[in-house]
Amino acid sequence: MQQSAAICMTLIAHPQLVIMDEPTLGLDINAVNEVIALIKELAQVQEMGIIITTHDLDFAEKIADKVVFITNGTSVKPQTEAWREEYERIASRALH
Repeated sequence: MQQSAAICMTLIAHPQLVIMDEPTLGLDINAVNEVIALIKELAQVQEMGIIITTHDLDFAEKIADKVVFITNGTSVKPQTEAWREEYERIASRALH
């Protein structure tokens, strides 16, 4: 639950914008759901801007209003399911 503790510690300063790098990395599904609930509450109740970097596309789709894919330093827009599968394959290889 280090991610949740880190998020809470960051909030003490009442920032308008928070940048989170892989906030669910290594968490089980229950902890991921807790982080999702916390992030949604921050965005909606606290009216806080949140930027998240993640390789977890399912998490991104659950949490984000907008998703930007970056490949080789360039923003790209996926057009097909095949593109998503290729992205997941590349991301998985990069993590291992």
